[in-house]
Amino acid sequence: MKSHENAKTSSSTNLNTTDFTPPWMGDSIEREWVTAMIYFINEKLKCAEKEGFKSFSQNWLLLYNNWSPTPSLDDPKVISLLNAELFEVNPWNTFSRIFILGDELLLDATASSGINSHRVVANTT
Repeated sequence: MKSHENAKTSSSTNLNTTDFTPPWMGDSIEREWVTAMIYFINEKLKCAEKEGFKSFSQNWLLLYNNWSPTPSLDDPKVISLLNAELFEVNPWNTFSRIFILGDELLLDATASSGINSHRVVANTT
């Protein structure tokens, strides 16, 4: 009986001490997504600084957007926020183009053109 009581106490203690993340409000979904993408871009920039990285006249970075959970994002808001962050990070000395591919959207970023978005059409055959 005591082990059952300990389990109850342990469970209620865990519930009481669990830190919940705040809910997404306003454009926080887009901001968190952009923060995640910038984190991964910065990680790739670190890799490019390592010995053995071969640089070419153009180096393209492709990130697959499987960061989850991602509810429906406001594409224009994401593009605006990501463009501002890329301006701050300035990855353009290392990568001439950055692509972010998701299930429904491909973002194509360059220093000169900013970010262009392209809808991805699923092959249904």
